[in-house]
Amino acid sequence: MGLEFLDANQDLSIAFQVSYSWMLVIVSYLAACMAAYTAWGMSDQFSIHRSKPVGYLWLSGGAFAMGCGIWAMHFIGMLAYQLPIPVIYNITGTLMSVVPAILSSGVAIYVFSHKQLGLRRLGIGGVIFGVGIGTMHYSGMAAMRVDALMLYDKKIFIFSILIAVVLSYFALWLKFLTQRYAGTIAFRPVKVTSIAMMGMAVAAMHYIGMTSVYFFPREGKSADIVGLDPLALSTLVIVTTSLIMGLGIVTSIFQQRLSSAHQSIVASRERMKDAINSISDGFVLFDEQDRLVMSNDVFRNMYSAASEWIKPGASYRSLIEKQAETMMSENTDYLDYICRRLHWHDNPVEVFNETLEDGRHVFGKERRADTGDLVGIWTDISELKKAEDNIRKSSEQVKRMLEASPTPIVIRNLKDRTILYFNQNAARYYQSMRNPIVIGTTDTLFDLSQVKPLVSEFLEKGEIFNKEVQFTAPDGETVTLIYSATIVSYEHQPAAMYSFMDITERKKLEEELRQMAQTDSMTGIFNRRYFTEMGRKEFKRCRRNKYPLALLMLDIDHFKQINDTYGHSIGDEAIKVFCVLCQSSARDIDIIGRLGGEEFGIVIPDNDLETANLIAERIRHTVEKNIIHIDEMNISYTVSIGICELQDMHQDFDALMNCADVALYQAKQDGRNRVSLG
Repeated sequence: MGLEFLDANQDLSIAFQVSYSWMLVIVSYLAACMAAYTAWGMSDQFSIHRSKPVGYLWLSGGAFAMGCGIWAMHFIGMLAYQLPIPVIYNITGTLMSVVPAILSSGVAIYVFSHKQLGLRRLGIGGVIFGVGIGTMHYSGMAAMRVDALMLYDKKIFIFSILIAVVLSYFALWLKFLTQRYAGTIAFRPVKVTSIAMMGMAVAAMHYIGMTSVYFFPREGKSADIVGLDPLALSTLVIVTTSLIMGLGIVTSIFQQRLSSAHQSIVASRERMKDAINSISDGFVLFDEQDRLVMSNDVFRNMYSAASEWIKPGASYRSLIEKQAETMMSENTDYLDYICRRLHWHDNPVEVFNETLEDGRHVFGKERRADTGDLVGIWTDISELKKAEDNIRKSSEQVKRMLEASPTPIVIRNLKDRTILYFNQNAARYYQSMRNPIVIGTTDTLFDLSQVKPLVSEFLEKGEIFNKEVQFTAPDGETVTLIYSATIVSYEHQPAAMYSFMDITERKKLEEELRQMAQTDSMTGIFNRRYFTEMGRKEFKRCRRNKYPLALLMLDIDHFKQINDTYGHSIGDEAIKVFCVLCQSSARDIDIIGRLGGEEFGIVIPDNDLETANLIAERIRHTVEKNIIHIDEMNISYTVSIGICELQDMHQDFDALMNCADVALYQAKQDGRNRVSLG
């Protein structure tokens, strides 16, 4: 059925009245948006794989999926369009109407995939996509078979094509605009708007186009109409297209995640390479067949003459042979070097020292991982070697410098740990520790098991600085040293030179200062500052974990009378006895502190108000029954206690203290020597 337009004499009042199912109208718009979403994802994949054959598979699949989505939207919309006469669809025309939708979708995806879009390209893409949508719509309309005369309003017909072009242009422009917002919070809203606009372009063209068509009764006998009824055809189209689009969307999402994972792996590898290249040591990695996997720039620069052979896949032995060739001199035996190096490779229990062709000194360490891979670390120790040479040239001068050192210095053989040298300060210190030091012995101040991690770190790094070491002296006292050590060459043999400083007294002073900062000098319990600090920690812990917590505020009744009657020294003794009574009545985990004068606090964690009340009553009864005997005087006193339990209204520990303080005040108001609950 071709396109026929209204003429000026046509009476529109005799045209059939039509209606819409609004539920199906909404479904048709959602189908158009789903098609736009598919095109979005496929265009991203096509842009990623643009230069590869798989890229055009994404283009073709996306065009097919989106075209079917537009096609489905049209026929869902036609199902929503209800005429008072039967409607049948020609099978061939219906199936062929999907072709312009697929072709225009391919153009849209192709335009989507460009990272740079000018106005001309956007305009061309919008025109082709809009015209394609219109062609699909009107070819689908041409497949309709009705016993009526179908005529179009030419102006609305043209307007429907124009609106499809304009909306398609804006949809393509919004898709391009989203690239500027990648990685920002605006990306998702712009993306959703673009998809909605694309769906609007398809749906608007359809429904505006439907307003341009009129159906007029035919004169004469009704013609026989053959074809598929709209319900059967629409059901088939919905099911088929939903499967195709669902597959397209799932495939797109899967490919996006796969690409993201691949990019993440590539980025991780690059970060690992950058990290390895940034270290100052040479790094080399071999697989379990001793084939080179990777090496960093430092390692290649070390063996620059053989760097062209240091490539992935090279065997370990071939690299050793190339290194031997570049290092050959009158004093170097080619085969001896290879044998020594391979023997060390098979038994890498120690470091391997060698001198490079440019005179630099390096040592290597190798370790075979559980996976079978071999990791090698090569360190340039040229500066250390220069220092050793200087020490050998100025041995006596170095010894004078060591003797002048204010700290004890000892040099030991690196292999058997025998003592090679010590200065006078070291001799005096060993003597003070009742462990005289003797050249050639392996005696040490402490058991090696106590400093095993320190020894391991020293052997791995070749030096350690200002490490704190504690050990037990022969007299049983704990001694603390600040310990430093480095590898040197002493009398033509590898050695460890270390120095130390005894900071035992300083540590004791630090501990005393810490105790002074935390405890009350008279009673030995926590002072107000540290009590408050510990209370806040327990408050936060119990509040966070929903555990109970209670706080006791205690005040000795009429304490001023004790001071006025017996003197301040007796009052101080009463406070000390009171603290002892509180400690004996409370639990080990309870926190007791003196808040000032005769006022005290007790934090009772992990227990409710009932338990806190029992503890408070136990303290009150114990204090009430206790009598202090001093200089033939019998002194007794009582205590008032306020309790507050942690509640939701308590925002911090200070609020809990205020609550308990109010309860304490109430206990005093009620006659003292009692427990009041806050």
